[in-house]
Formats: sequence, structure tokens, C-alpha cells
Amino acid sequence: YNPIFGRTILLQSKEYAYNSNNEYTLSTTDYEYNPVNYLVNKVKSTNSKGELIETCTYYPNDYSIAGAIDLLQINNIISNPVSSQTFVTKNGNQKYLLNGSVSEFGVLSNGDIKVSKTHSFRSSEPIISTLVPFNSSQLIPNTNYYKDTGSVIYDASSNPVQINSDNGKVSSIYDYDNKLPVATVINATTDDIAYTSFETESLGGWSMNLGSSYVTDKSITGKRSFSGSLNKTLIH
Repeated sequence: YNPIFGRTILLQSKEYAYNSNNEYTLSTTDYEYNPVNYLVNKVKSTNSKGELIETCTYYPNDYSIAGAIDLLQINNIISNPVSSQTFVTKNGNQKYLLNGSVSEFGVLSNGDIKVSKTHSFRSSEPIISTLVPFNSSQLIPNTNYYKDTGSVIYDASSNPVQINSDNGKVSSIYDYDNKLPVATVINATTDDIAYTSFETESLGGWSMNLGSSYVTDKSITGKRSFSGSLNKTLIH
């Protein structure tokens, strides 16, 4: 027999919404795919006004930019979305940008490639698409309309220890071989917080004062406790 192989992709979906009279409205969504990673790169549908809504997603292979994005391609990390744009085509075939976002990547000290900053479309009203065209050699379409909205700080193990956004800061402390978050604090920087259970060798941001030590033969919970004092210097 001949083996069957290949891939199946969704090209179109239809949703029927019926009322009590058994009458329906039909919503159709069309999908297009990136030719390199085979992920969805365009979704088209029609809103209640009959206007075309189109969302485009761009991946590393869509860009020709040196640096972290080029390294993503070299390392075959091509499934991470870099940017997206959502357009509406109004009567008269004028296309306007409704929403947009861009992820800026950076190379960490251990060689990992992670999102370092985010940029988002900011405008009180939709703008004509010609003002924010996609350009493979330019990460941010138009800095007049795309603003910095976030950044991420990582530790030596590539854990996100501080996430900054429009809503504030969220910082985390990792333990157990730097694999699991053991504490998360809202509205504080990673330099402002400390936590440890004394069960591991990590002090979680604390500094042990002279004469202090772990106690392995006495504990209320867990396997050990701490004798002495800790300190932390806050930087403001």
C-alpha cells in the first residue's frame, strides 16, 4: 500500500446564527498560512456592518533585520509571532488600522533569545493603512503611532523576573534550581523584593548576616530552618 502523508489546514469556517423563526445570519472566516512555518498569517472576516476585518501576523521569516530576529531564523525559531496588525476596510475600499502590536527580541547573556520590549498601536481613532505599512526591514511600522508598552527583565536562567507594562510592574522570585516561581509581587521591582523558605540554597534576594546559618536538625515545617538574621538593601 502507499502511505498517505501531508498536512490538513483550515481554509474557511462558517458560523450560522439562527433566531426563533429559523432565520439565520452567516459569518464566514477565511484563513491564510505562512509558507515557511505553516502557521496562520492572515484571518479575514466580515463584521456586522459588512466591513472586511483582516488580521495579519508576521513571523521571523517575514523580516530581513539583523540581530535577534535574524538569529531566530538562523536557529529555526520561526513560530514565534513578531508583530500583528488588524485592519478594517470601510466603504470606498479604504483600509484602516484598528490594532497593532510588535515584540522586540533580545539576546540574553546565556544566548537565549527572548522578548525584551513590546510596542503597541496607540491612536484615538483608526488611521489609514498607508501610514503604518508592513516593511520587512523595519520592525516598528511608524513610531508616531506605535508606543513602548512593556519590557521584560530576565535572570541568568532566562526567567522573567520583572515584567513592566502600562498596568505597572510584576516581579517574581525563582527557586528550586531557578525553575519554579516561589513569590510574585505586584507594583515592585525585582530589586525591592526578597523571599526564601530556607529549604534550598537560594536566599531569594536576602543577604545572610555574619554568624547566621541553616539548621538541619530542627524545623517546624520542611526539612530545615534558619538561625540568625538576614538583610536586604533597597535601591531608590
